[in-house]
Amino acid sequence: MAKVSIIVPLYNKEAYIARALKSVIKQTFQDYELIVVDDGSTDHGLAVVRSFQDPRIKLVQQSNSGPGAARNRGIKESTAPYLAFLDADDEWMPEFLERYLEVIVANPECEYAVGPRFEGANRTDQSCEWKSFDVCEGVWRLPSNVTHVDLHQWLCKMHWVCSMVCTREVIERYGGFYSKNGCRYGEDRYLQMQMLLNHSFYRLLDPLVWYHNEIDGISAIDSGPSPMSPILNDPGPVRLSCAPQFRPVLELWLASHALGYALEYIRAGDLSTSRDLIRRFPAMR
Repeated sequence: MAKVSIIVPLYNKEAYIARALKSVIKQTFQDYELIVVDDGSTDHGLAVVRSFQDPRIKLVQQSNSGPGAARNRGIKESTAPYLAFLDADDEWMPEFLERYLEVIVANPECEYAVGPRFEGANRTDQSCEWKSFDVCEGVWRLPSNVTHVDLHQWLCKMHWVCSMVCTREVIERYGGFYSKNGCRYGEDRYLQMQMLLNHSFYRLLDPLVWYHNEIDGISAIDSGPSPMSPILNDPGPVRLSCAPQFRPVLELWLASHALGYALEYIRAGDLSTSRDLIRRFPAMR
């Protein structure tokens, strides 16, 4: 059995999937299985994947159901005790798996490890931003006096699915990634918020992932209000799983998050949706 299962959701990324797979094959740590879940692609990405003659690569196909469902299908098909996720248009540095697995195995109190990334065509080093927040490498957990602003920084700037290696147990505890109604936006943050609020994790400071945000995709949506985050549409499970000491700050974060959407919908002339958000998250007042 492989030590780590790598799951790559694929949807119409024919031009980039080979780069992602090559970055896995070049890893200095080689004890892995690589599961590519084709989520109903209509391009020739499948042919690109099939051109790789590596017995560790397993190709799974399903009808288009969204990235959360694709990752969850990969989790179901996987066998290893550790899980890592790579998007089809991004890439890992050769030492990514070796370094992340080294720290998570050496620190069993940690359910996952996270680290910074390079971003965009200019390969901007995000670790500089981490250091500006006085982040130190090592085991860490949210402090009891965390503010909703700090919570937002950790969730949105410092938790990213492709720069994370997790135990299988922590992923399965929360049911994997959000996938209801074919969710295509914010499915990763839904899971990561629950992990952040409840678990210790290891923080690395070396950027070992390259996030190609110069490529158009779901995260580049910029016309009209953003799709509503599932953490606002369905906050119940996040609230129920939240460690008691963090429930007040979670409510403030939810209200702040909802306020951002309410303003977007006001600008778009959708007062009904804005009023509904104010009703459901009254702390935003």
